[in-house]
Amino acid sequence: MWDFIQVNWKEILGFGITIIGVILPFFQYISQKRLEQKDKRFQNYHKLIDELVGAANTPKLDRQVAIIFELFNFKDYHLVTLRILNGLKESWSDPNDPDKYKRLIDEIDLTVKEIERYQALNLIRRNFFRRK
Repeated sequence: MWDFIQVNWKEILGFGITIIGVILPFFQYISQKRLEQKDKRFQNYHKLIDELVGAANTPKLDRQVAIIFELFNFKDYHLVTLRILNGLKESWSDPNDPDKYKRLIDEIDLTVKEIERYQALNLIRRNFFRRK
């Protein structure tokens, strides 16, 4: 084996440099795509939050219910989503008219429950099934 390396070291070095020249741009490409994907998810999340709270104009009730449901899929933002949804639930609760936002509050309760269940399962997975 050592004799082969001594005789062919130039070819081996050239092959190694070629491999590095191919692998490095590939990893840079993957890294760039991940950053773009993260930025796109960030933009989508904030657009949904903006539509939910009606910054531009108040969306229809069904659209708000769908947005609340969809927020579960933004797992990187679960902690802030819980705070936002709990704050909206509190501000939308009207003791004088408890049915006014009932569908929204019901959907908030379902989504909060699912996020908390997902986080609990993740905690169990991390603590009990991690590689040692």
